[in-house]
Amino acid sequence: MGLNFYDHGNGTVDRRVSADRRPGGGLSAMEYSSLLRSFRTLLGYFNYSLLCVAVFILIPRANAQFNVYHPFPDSGAVWGMTTGCLDQMCGDWAYIQNYMAGDTLINGFNYVKIQENYLSMPGSGCCFPPGDDGPGYLREDTAARKVYWRSMQSGVENLLYDFTLGVGDTLEGFLADNGPGGTGIVVSVDSILVGPNYRKRINIDTTEICIAFSFIEGIGSTTGLTADFYGPGEMGTSLRCFTLGGNVLYTAPCGPPDLVPCGELPIAVVEVPAPIGLPVCISSNPSSGQFTFNTQQPKYIVVYDAFGREVLQTFGTTVDLNGEPEGMYVAVFPSSVSGNYAQVVRLIVSR
Repeated sequence: MGLNFYDHGNGTVDRRVSADRRPGGGLSAMEYSSLLRSFRTLLGYFNYSLLCVAVFILIPRANAQFNVYHPFPDSGAVWGMTTGCLDQMCGDWAYIQNYMAGDTLINGFNYVKIQENYLSMPGSGCCFPPGDDGPGYLREDTAARKVYWRSMQSGVENLLYDFTLGVGDTLEGFLADNGPGGTGIVVSVDSILVGPNYRKRINIDTTEICIAFSFIEGIGSTTGLTADFYGPGEMGTSLRCFTLGGNVLYTAPCGPPDLVPCGELPIAVVEVPAPIGLPVCISSNPSSGQFTFNTQQPKYIVVYDAFGREVLQTFGTTVDLNGEPEGMYVAVFPSSVSGNYAQVVRLIVSR
């Protein structure tokens, strides 16, 4: 059907719908429909071509990012870990923090000094959370894509990470010699988005995603910088966060982000102070915001959020976080107002 205009010669013009295209008129319905189908087909080919071009452009770019080696930083890096153990109905856990603290020259090689903070959480004392190797020295051979660790305890250098490993290769070096999780064999190699770039990830154990054992370029192990892998069980260490210059580049894949071990920990020494009296317990945790502690006497309490920022200070036996968002917090009980933190309790706000 076409739309045509007719002049009656008396100054009036009307519009008529006709079944056929008349000379000088518009397209018929059949021709119009055919033309529209042709246009849509052409447009479809055009969009498909654009998609193909995008794929051919993006795939090489992703591969290029994957093939580019991302070395460890030489300053400003912080690794934040949690470590814990369970013994039937009781357990203990702690925060471990490794951080870069300048560089040094040993036997003609440049090393980055790694220092450590340790913060013990209150528990029953029924078990001892596993640790890492403590302070030491880190050296990287970027050409060979290998990272070495010199322990302060032994003074011996060992291979820490080999980022040339492929599927089926056996883990060698410091973590292979010390790990109770059995012989490590690479099961897969993929990439993970870290900041704006994809980095190579070597997976040694993926039995449980939340406690997988992997090496990530420029970061290290998902158990921490030098912590062993224990496998699924009742103890282990997990890298909760990795920051560079205060910017968060990595958080653990399971649970809410826990950035406390990457911030200013309330205690900055490896030695753990003895708790005062009985361990502090909470009547309900998680809670919607109100927490009551089992202390017989009021105590001075400082609460930090998951970013290590102070939320409140109070004196008493309760903490009110109803005005704070959901997430994880840390309540610190100093032995005195001036310092020497003695007990720390993790609080979970869930509504």
